[in-house]
Amino acid sequence: MTTAAFVIRAIETLALFSSVQAADMPPLNQLATSFNAERMAAGFMFDIEAKNNIFIHGLDINTKAIGPAKMEFWTRAGTYKGHEKSSSEWRLLFNSTVQGNGLDVPTSIPAGSFSPILVNTDEKRAFYVACPKGACQGYILGTEEGSVVESNSDMIIYEGIGRRLGFDGAIYSPRIWSGSLYYSLAPTPEPTSNPTPVPTPNPTGEPTSLPTLAPTANPTTVDGMLNKFQTSFDSSTTSAGNMFDITTKDNDIEIREIGINTYKRSDVNIQIWTKEGSYQSY
Repeated sequence: MTTAAFVIRAIETLALFSSVQAADMPPLNQLATSFNAERMAAGFMFDIEAKNNIFIHGLDINTKAIGPAKMEFWTRAGTYKGHEKSSSEWRLLFNSTVQGNGLDVPTSIPAGSFSPILVNTDEKRAFYVACPKGACQGYILGTEEGSVVESNSDMIIYEGIGRRLGFDGAIYSPRIWSGSLYYSLAPTPEPTSNPTPVPTPNPTGEPTSLPTLAPTANPTTVDGMLNKFQTSFDSSTTSAGNMFDITTKDNDIEIREIGINTYKRSDVNIQIWTKEGSYQSY
């Protein structure tokens, strides 16, 4: 019998790959600090706070380099404070060469260089922009660490700290990062205006006299008849696709439905692929 569901036998592993087809880049907004640098440093840690749900897509830096320059861009949820010394508490988003335009002229790490970073309303997110080869970035002396540098209706950029090389270098505070962040507004989820009524927990008042001899070829997938297992929907960034494995334990199961987490509020072309065993090496 052919069914539309995946069948996974007990103690077997199945690899799944979900892919969202690339959509057009949304219109980008910009929030910038000053590009009139006063001094130079290797890196800067600072926090932003979202006033609306936003995606960070790219940034401009202020580097003295004219020509190729190696740059790193790190992030973590929440503040950098208390996490200045450990790279394991950060996620490296960008580690590559940019084309430097010289001091006080924006040098771009453009949209598409890393997966967009979701920052929800009233959440803080920390960034670390670093030159791994030494003091190549301009900055402005700050007044108080954590003070507002720039803000608009969508986001706040706060004063942070300057760093020597890496996560072990000396810290200098307060410092104002010189650069720009490019972002788009993320849609705010809205509940459906016509929610599905909850199925009655009671059995039918007129059951059939005899059981059905053969199951239907197209079984009804009522929510109450399905078990559900999910990961977190508190996403911190986005990507075009995800590969992952699942492994059954003591029972055979059928995968009948998959829910995804997308920031789009319109039609999206989704592909679901699968193979027996693990995705690794494939």
